[in-house]
Amino acid sequence: MLDALLVIREAFGTNSVAQAAATAALGDAPHVRRSVEMNRAERARVAGALRERGFAVLPSLANFVTFDTGAEGREVFQRLLARGVIVRPLDPYAMRSWLRVSIGTPEENTAFLAALAAVLPGKRS
Repeated sequence: MLDALLVIREAFGTNSVAQAAATAALGDAPHVRRSVEMNRAERARVAGALRERGFAVLPSLANFVTFDTGAEGREVFQRLLARGVIVRPLDPYAMRSWLRVSIGTPEENTAFLAALAAVLPGKRS
């Protein structure tokens, strides 16, 4: 039952204050444009870095990248979590070796890539 609930629950629920801030941010066209441009550039950078390491990466037009770890995804998730990096394991969707990582700031994405290199060392082929 818990596995079924985890599939449908929001990963990061928001409260009314966060929702009001998001609404205000969406009304700021220059902010939205900068955010979209940063997401596009960082998504390409993260996906490229993953591909360079030999990971299969699904195409994405969203604010996340989905990739095949080549290992047990939930175990990689736990190792990344121990390093303070939160990703989403996709085993509830029958994608046991896949993870989804949200695109963040350049610094956050660099931290993710460094943590991933630490928990899955060596270039994959």
